[in-house]
Amino acid sequence: MNQIYLIILGAILALVTSFLVEIYKSRKDRSEQLINLKIILKLELKNTLQVIDRLIERYGSVSFYDYRVISQLTSSISRLETMRERIIYLKEDSKKEEVLSCINILGIFQSDVLALENQAFDKEKLQDTPGVWNDEYNKNQRQIFATRSVDVKRHIQDILNYLER
Repeated sequence: MNQIYLIILGAILALVTSFLVEIYKSRKDRSEQLINLKIILKLELKNTLQVIDRLIERYGSVSFYDYRVISQLTSSISRLETMRERIIYLKEDSKKEEVLSCINILGIFQSDVLALENQAFDKEKLQDTPGVWNDEYNKNQRQIFATRSVDVKRHIQDILNYLER
């Protein structure tokens, strides 16, 4: 009878030990995933910041948005979009919201810029009125996007400041 109690005690100890080991491994994995997420997110947000700067800088010299730079912006935002599920590893709920909101703002900014350039360089319009990309409406819209880019970059910088803590 005494041996049965020892077997049961051994089983309970084994169960508790394996349970504690799993909790430890889970916390360690989550911690590593958080560190990796922060590194990748920082690098991608810094890249996006540089691409937005290039987009606006090039606009200043050529009066239209360069499709190569828009393509880089699209790629960068696409990579950020793939990280959405991993945002849950951030500890603060408010920061999770902030990061997801920033990704949404970037997506909207990129799609608005792309829509403007597609409209400005519409082949049918260009055939009817050469140089339509340079008309006053498109110039004004590009100026608005340049102004909006300052706000978008501020959102990115706020998140970068949080990630670097």
